[in-house]
Amino acid sequence: MFKFLSTSQKKKSKSFALGLRRGFALAFFALICALIVCAIASGPNNPSIGADDSSTGTISWSNPTRIVSSNNSYATARLDDNQISHYLKATNFSFAIPFGAVINGITAEIEKKSSNGSRIKDYQVRIIKGGAIGAINRAISSWWGTSDTYATYGSSSDLWGESWTYSDINDANFGVAISAYKNTAAGGVITASIDHIRITVAYTANTVPNAPILISPNNGSITNDNTPTLSANYSDADIGDTGTTNYRVATSAANCTAGTVVASGTSAQTASNNQDTAWTPVFSIGSDATYYWCSQNNDGVATSSWTSMGNFVLDATGPVITIIASIKLSSSTITNTTISIADNSAVVAGGIAIDASTTAGYSNFNCIQADTNIVNCTIAINSSGDLVIKAVDILGNSATQAENNYIIDTVTPFITITAPAKILNTSITNTTVHVFDDIGILSANVIVDASTTAGTSAFICMQTDQKTVDCAIHIDSSGSLTIRALDNGGNIATHIESGYLIDTIAPTVPGGLQAVIGANLTSQNWSWTASTDIGLGVARYLWRVDGGPSGTTTDTAVTTNLPEGSWKFYVKTEDSASNQSAEKSSLLAIFSSSVNMIPIDCSVPLVQVAVAGSISNPYLDLTPIIVQNGDLLVADVSCEMQLKTSLLSAVITVSIPSGANIRGVASAWPDKIIVPPVATNIAANLLPAGGQVSLAIIVGHTALSLEITKGVRIFIEGQAGKKAGYISNNVFTEIASMCAGDSQDVGDALGAGQDCKINSGSDLVIWTKHFSEFIIYTIAQALQNSPLAGGGIGMPVEWYNPPKPPIGGFGISINNGVELTTIPEVVLNLKGGYDTSKMAISNSPDFQDAGQENYISSKIWNLCWKNSALQFPSTCLDGTYSVYAKYYTPWGTASDIVSDKIILKTSRQLFAKNLKFGQISADVKRLQIFLNQSPDTQIAKFGAGSPGNETSTFGFLTKAAMIKFQEKYADEILTPSGLLKGTGICAQYTRAKINKMLGF
Repeated sequence: MFKFLSTSQKKKSKSFALGLRRGFALAFFALICALIVCAIASGPNNPSIGADDSSTGTISWSNPTRIVSSNNSYATARLDDNQISHYLKATNFSFAIPFGAVINGITAEIEKKSSNGSRIKDYQVRIIKGGAIGAINRAISSWWGTSDTYATYGSSSDLWGESWTYSDINDANFGVAISAYKNTAAGGVITASIDHIRITVAYTANTVPNAPILISPNNGSITNDNTPTLSANYSDADIGDTGTTNYRVATSAANCTAGTVVASGTSAQTASNNQDTAWTPVFSIGSDATYYWCSQNNDGVATSSWTSMGNFVLDATGPVITIIASIKLSSSTITNTTISIADNSAVVAGGIAIDASTTAGYSNFNCIQADTNIVNCTIAINSSGDLVIKAVDILGNSATQAENNYIIDTVTPFITITAPAKILNTSITNTTVHVFDDIGILSANVIVDASTTAGTSAFICMQTDQKTVDCAIHIDSSGSLTIRALDNGGNIATHIESGYLIDTIAPTVPGGLQAVIGANLTSQNWSWTASTDIGLGVARYLWRVDGGPSGTTTDTAVTTNLPEGSWKFYVKTEDSASNQSAEKSSLLAIFSSSVNMIPIDCSVPLVQVAVAGSISNPYLDLTPIIVQNGDLLVADVSCEMQLKTSLLSAVITVSIPSGANIRGVASAWPDKIIVPPVATNIAANLLPAGGQVSLAIIVGHTALSLEITKGVRIFIEGQAGKKAGYISNNVFTEIASMCAGDSQDVGDALGAGQDCKINSGSDLVIWTKHFSEFIIYTIAQALQNSPLAGGGIGMPVEWYNPPKPPIGGFGISINNGVELTTIPEVVLNLKGGYDTSKMAISNSPDFQDAGQENYISSKIWNLCWKNSALQFPSTCLDGTYSVYAKYYTPWGTASDIVSDKIILKTSRQLFAKNLKFGQISADVKRLQIFLNQSPDTQIAKFGAGSPGNETSTFGFLTKAAMIKFQEKYADEILTPSGLLKGTGICAQYTRAKINKMLGF
């Protein structure tokens, strides 16, 4: 069955067939151009922009945009006689010339006419490149016709005098410009009309050049040239195309775009199709190693891929020659010399030679090729002299190595040992060794025989000359010493020195140091317990009196006849090897009726003060160890003190341990403590009924109870079984508590201000944490069971009444009522009534850790005491603390509880900057808080600047308080500055004092 087509369908079918034929033709053409280099025409293309350009002529073009297509719609210019038109410019032809294409020629076609023949001609026809009108004029000299006719300018090989790239053609500003003129005086005004302008571009597509072929050096080849010439083949499918070859040299086998590139560049010459190119680096590619290289071709437009990596070996270094001669002096032929030769490339045994100029005789020179790169040789040296070895590798690199000073020696060294002392307490450092050899000896060849029984250290030898070695040796254990010396020829000598004795252990320190004072105070017997020595034994004791005599003794006592005064006695022990123990020292204070003040020096570990019983009011002056902490004086006892008084009836010893602090209120304590004298004026009415004094002694102070942070032991000879108590503030308190034992730990465990007692044989021991007037007494037998002795019956009515309050009531005040403290130690101001006898102080309202104590109006207190122990710093934290008090009558009835509170803030900051009037800062506020700690230097009592209302402004009140502070501590602040009055400026010495008080 057939179907007939209409006329229009036939035209479409014909058009479709024609399209297929054209498609096949283009495809075939593209295939052929892919196989051979051929020219391609692009266009003709139409412009999309037409414009009038006044850079030439005087007559404008009307409707210049009508030139974009051939449609009988014209751009026109009306020209009179000899007039020239502007340029009519056609641009933006929308070409898409492919990347890298070579432009062969440009053809422009202009469809134009004139309203009257033989009147209009071309004036200028020029190409436009990048928007600029070109230099070459392609105008045609013939007249324009009167009907539309295309005129052709340029050709497929005409470049219009320009050089072109594909991007120049594709540029929107590429085009052509035409200017017309009328060159006759006939015909009047003539119209020049242009209907259409189009352009065709002929070009040749660029082919990427082929990847090069590496020519030289060959893979694995070796060269000693560190600027080697590299060669590769350049080729390009484009006939007549030329280009260059790029190179890279790297130290790793990575591809050309990675790795460490040590050299790169381009061949010096251009190459045509299938031609070798070469390149030589200007600088060295580096040291000997395997190098990898690659290349790529570039035709000026495109580049090929990089080749795979080639490789070659650079060996520009001669062989490495190592001569090993561990022994160069021998008593016969030296057979242990070996030679190793290694090279990057290859070295052969045949390339090794002994220089004929050597002075060392040799035999049995034998070399073995270990592998391509290494040769090992052995040689026997049979006469003194030098050896020179030469080697050459296969590339011609050579090396020379010399080994000097081969010596054949058959004489042994001569050894002497000098040891003037063979018995010492430490290493014997004066032993010397002298070694001499007729040829030569090295210090490294002098050794201590390992079989010796004398231990050694610090064996140091010095080569004084070629033949002599002197050594110093430390002998550090008993036995014999064996020295061996080996000269360079292998000759050995041995010398033995015996009888070394080493005792390095010092005797024990003498103990139990005591001083017994004669009756006339000018005869002193010093004694101590004997030392022991586990070595050679104790030889003697060395003693001395500071500022007095000294001597030695084999006894454990020495007698001196020193005048009255204060003396330091020292003793130490020395054994037969001169080892000495540490010194044991004591301070002896000797009194007469005119000497009763003893300055305490804690520069020795033990201070022993011996006082005759006839001396009245003997005092220890603690000024050298006193510091002031706020309102407190604190004596920091860094030595052990033994205060001893010898009476006719008893010996009394007070032992104050090292590390104890003795504390008292500065306003009441003159920084002295009393060495225990006998108290003679005891108020009998203070003792319990029937009380009879056996012995009364004063320790510390008569009017003030001083606190001690560690337990103090009071030993009273022959008073075991008796009662004990103390008087403070005219109130007697019995020491009824029995100690758990007689030890420092027991004493330290006492609470603040507490006591206990214990019998020690026939003697009585009191452990205490305060100083007072201590009484040893008995109760008359008739009163042992009476009510007044504590029987509890027949008591007067006053025993049941509470104490009478003072005016204003009972009270307690912490630090005179300030709000804040930076240290946990505070001063309590206590207010009791006229019949108040005792008091109890506690940090807890239940008074669990408090006992009764004598009533006093002022007391040092630590906010961190709890259960008789300091809880600081782990649990003694910043915060608000309360202190509680209650007061008792002499019969034990208590008042109501009173309390006060204070804020503890221990966080400290150093005052590092000067502060003065007018300044405003946080440091000023910290300064006001500090000054408010003491009533003497408070900023104000009420309002701004008062405690709790501190400000950041350094005003008149702050300056006035600062002056008070400076004058209060004038010795430390004003005197060093040469001032008599305070300045009110917180500067160097003022800041130093404040920081010191803050603990910095």
